[in-house]
Amino acid sequence: MIVNAVQTAGLRLGMWGAGLGALGRLTGAGLAAARAPGGFTANAAALLGDPARQAQATAVLRAFVPNLRLNRELVAAYDNSGTVIVTRHADVMDVLRRDADFEVVYGPRMRQLTAGANFFLGMQPTPPPCGWRCATRTCRRAWPRAQQALPRRRWMARAGGSTCRRT
Repeated sequence: MIVNAVQTAGLRLGMWGAGLGALGRLTGAGLAAARAPGGFTANAAALLGDPARQAQATAVLRAFVPNLRLNRELVAAYDNSGTVIVTRHADVMDVLRRDADFEVVYGPRMRQLTAGANFFLGMQPTPPPCGWRCATRTCRRAWPRAQQALPRRRWMARAGGSTCRRT
C-alpha cells in the first residue's frame, strides 16, 4: 500500500511538472505571438494550429483538467450542444469502448459529402464478424499486395528501419 502511494505521488508530481513546463512554453509562445506584428489576435490561429502547441495544451489539460467539458459548440462540422476534451489514456480508452454512449457523429455529414454513400469516418462500429475489419479487408483487395506494403516500407526507411513500437 505504501509502495502504491509513493508510485501514485511520483506519477502525479511528474504529470504536474510536465503540465507546468508545457504551460510555461505556451505562455512564452503566447507572449511572442502578442509581440509579433498584428498582435496576439492576428497570430492566434497559427499558434493554436501548431501541433507542438496542441501537444503542450493537451499536457496542461491532462495535468490539471483531464476531462474538460465545454457547454458551447466548439466544432461546427456536426450538430452538438457542447464538447468534452478527454486527455488521459484510461479515459480515452473508456470512450472508445463505449460505442452506444459515444457514437460517430459525422456519419450524416460524410453521406452529404459523398452524395449518399458512406465512408469509414462516418461508419458506426458494428459487431463482428463484419464492420471495420471486413471493410478494411475489402479495400485492401483493391490494390496489389506490393503496393499496400510500399507506404510502410517508405515509413520504415525514414525511421531508420525501426518500427517505433512501445516496449
